[in-house]
Amino acid sequence: MSDLPTSPPPLSVRQHLTALRRRPILFTDLLWVYWGHGFPVSKWNGVQEVPGTILFVDRGGMQYEWEGESVTCRAGDIFFSQPGLRRHRSLPKTKVLSVGYELGWPNGEPLYREGLNRLVAGGMKTKWGRRLYAASLTLFHRVHPGAKELTFAQAVQKDCSTLSAYVTQQAAFAEWLTVLIEVFDELGIQADLPMASLSPVREAKALLDRAPLNCPFSVTQGEKLSVSWRRVEQLFRSELHLTPRQYFEQRRLAQARFRLKQGRSSIKEVASELGFSNLSHFSNWFHSHTGYSPRFFRGNQ
Repeated sequence: MSDLPTSPPPLSVRQHLTALRRRPILFTDLLWVYWGHGFPVSKWNGVQEVPGTILFVDRGGMQYEWEGESVTCRAGDIFFSQPGLRRHRSLPKTKVLSVGYELGWPNGEPLYREGLNRLVAGGMKTKWGRRLYAASLTLFHRVHPGAKELTFAQAVQKDCSTLSAYVTQQAAFAEWLTVLIEVFDELGIQADLPMASLSPVREAKALLDRAPLNCPFSVTQGEKLSVSWRRVEQLFRSELHLTPRQYFEQRRLAQARFRLKQGRSSIKEVASELGFSNLSHFSNWFHSHTGYSPRFFRGNQ
């Protein structure tokens, strides 16, 4: 009986995206593409909230740190960065090709959550690496026609002053995105699909989205659901790849980051808004999720 499928086989990412193109579900945007020197030598930038990024190192190298992890990318390497908190610096004589993009659901959740923050040493020598590098270089030349090299600061000022320039850039980005997704498929990087298709999961997610952030989520809040809470947890983990409690903590963490970046309230006030009566408890909680203290995070925005 084990060889008999109990449900239809899952659609590939390409099949999902083909279907989704008929509906405005996915949010995509090109944030930058630059080909040139890295950031100042030996100077770490501040901790920042960064989007998805693909980095090709032509020469020199880049160092990245996030949540207690670190990598050094050298010539010939490719680094796939997931959205989140990060800081970095460049090594001497560095030249890179980099693409920053957004690819996610309208609620802000990234389409790709697992398998990123991956360094592929010598990735530019692989067949898929050469294909993605060529596509990224084509994207650079179409977004910045006539430019030989650009810094990051110059690249984020890409010209969208005319409708023609905007359409050209969006078309180029769509072509590049197709190649990126094909590469993700080859590397086994899976998208978070679908979005809460099972009714009990949708009910639980809606309940979690309404739950106040100033107190820990209680299992008793799940008594209104159509199935047992234990079953909800099983389905939630299977479909969304995290527990309901982890999902709720992500909501609290997103609010904490937003309020700290705003800078309108003290850290103690932010902690109180999220239900922490003790500032040190809030600091420990924030550090455990991000790798940084609230004070350090705020001071580097």
